[in-house]
Amino acid sequence: MNREPLVTFLRQSGGLTGAIFLAGLASYAVHIFAKEMPKADYGVFTTLLQVLNLVGIPVLGLQAALAQQTSAAQTEADRRQLAATLRAVLRWTFVGWAAVTGVALLFQNQLLAALKITSPGPLWITLSCVLMALWLPIFSGVLQGRQNFLRLGGSILSLGVVRLTSIAVIVGFGAQVAGAMVGVWLGYFAALLIAWWGTRVATDNNPPDRFLWQPWLKHWVPIKFGAGTAIFLMCADMVFVQYYFDDREQTGLYAAAGMIGRALVFLVSPIVMVMFPKVARAAATGEKSGVLFQTLGLTALIAGSAAGFCTLFPELSLSPVYDKSFLPIAPLVPWFAWAMMPLALAGVLNSHLLARKRYAVVPWLVLVAAGYGVALNEVAKRSGTMEPLAGFTRVVQTLGVFNLLFFAVALFFSWRDREQAASKEI
Repeated sequence: MNREPLVTFLRQSGGLTGAIFLAGLASYAVHIFAKEMPKADYGVFTTLLQVLNLVGIPVLGLQAALAQQTSAAQTEADRRQLAATLRAVLRWTFVGWAAVTGVALLFQNQLLAALKITSPGPLWITLSCVLMALWLPIFSGVLQGRQNFLRLGGSILSLGVVRLTSIAVIVGFGAQVAGAMVGVWLGYFAALLIAWWGTRVATDNNPPDRFLWQPWLKHWVPIKFGAGTAIFLMCADMVFVQYYFDDREQTGLYAAAGMIGRALVFLVSPIVMVMFPKVARAAATGEKSGVLFQTLGLTALIAGSAAGFCTLFPELSLSPVYDKSFLPIAPLVPWFAWAMMPLALAGVLNSHLLARKRYAVVPWLVLVAAGYGVALNEVAKRSGTMEPLAGFTRVVQTLGVFNLLFFAVALFFSWRDREQAASKEI
């Protein structure tokens, strides 16, 4: 890669990293105010945030698929098909959301009991957030594919800043879980509005063509599962801990350590977001792209430095947000940080393979995620009867083992793809 594309890549990834860092800092700072709730309520609030992350798994695949399609749209016919795709997926995600919401309301009492929520208000607000959580990655995918990182960064930034401001005001007036979830709703609304506006400007001059489902599904389905597996590994533990550990105050402490660990993955995500459309465009045009090694190197440097800091200063990692009552969970912070390290690296390799339409890796990633779900259920069930810190450590160790396996699978298929590409050049 010559100097100009490298400088452009660093500038774009740096700008998007700055936006996501500030958004992440704002989302992290939310917990300065949220922790003022009783620890049991704080555990519920954090669990609902992870539920929102989990329900977004299918549309994270949509974001990657739309980014790929947008990057490859070189002709008028391609752009008309992109407009048709956008309208179709918005329509069908709404239908899916309505169906899931109906089922959730039908089994409302069972859900409230499973998540240990004492009133239905937080559940209803969360369900209304789900639709925006489903739609936001769709619009973001088009912005990402067009490499409109300024608009994309603005949307991401507003999600964190509006959420922080709203929760600070609402919880400051004494509201608990329901009020905090209203703040989450307002953040999603602001981010969605910015992303929708940028997408509207991009597609208004391209009347939609007839949407061709079959060829689009051929790419979306493997991308959905490929991207969704990483999100499942990152988020599922909180839901299982909330379900199996009876001491709700202790699950609030676990939520604090988990926020530190997951922040490590979010910290490096903008670098991958910049890489993906560049690799997809290069694959569509037959050009060579050298961004993989830059992305992998930057990810390893940033994530490794963050994990090292958490290992040396676990209490300091908690102290900017959490008070002294959360410090007993500090020994879990290094475990969480290093458990997330291989997932951050795997995200780079996985995204590179998906951008190049190398879908053979996907079934193996799904197998790892399925194995993790089975193992996590068993480990969390047995650990729920142990001393809390020891039980939490077993859960995080299980997460680390499967994240390492996830990375090994992505590394093997990346090496095989590179070998095959090299043999074709000979």
